Amino acid sequence: VAAAGLGHRVVMAGYREDIPEVLAAMDVLANSPRSREGLSVAILEALAAGRPVVATRVGGIPEIVLDGETGLLVAPEDPRALADAVVRLVSDRELAARLCANAVRLVRDRFTFERMVEGNERVYTSIVSGRPGR
Repeated sequence: VAAAGLGHRVVMAGYREDIPEVLAAMDVLANSPRSREGLSVAILEALAAGRPVVATRVGGIPEIVLDGETGLLVAPEDPRALADAVVRLVSDRELAARLCANAVRLVRDRFTFERMVEGNERVYTSIVSGRPGR
């Protein structure tokens, strides 16, 4: 970032405790992990806060960032595609707003604490009843 002269425009935030303030200040969350993480908490927080997301197709990310529906997905280790997608969302506020509205609904419908508890209860009940998958 610094070598490209973008230090005044790009923030590599690292660990933060003031997440609501950071989310409110960002234009786009660009998430490009090198590992195949499961569900990214950072992405879920950004989606829930109505912030546009660009992420790579790795691990569980495509389960929450639905390309063209709740965010934009790019191939892993393709910095040009990542940059182009970020520019697209910054430039096309209508697209960004549509993706954000869809993302907020997705998080509300599938990833609230209550929904996660309901899902776990279903799994435990099916195991105890001897009927997996019901």
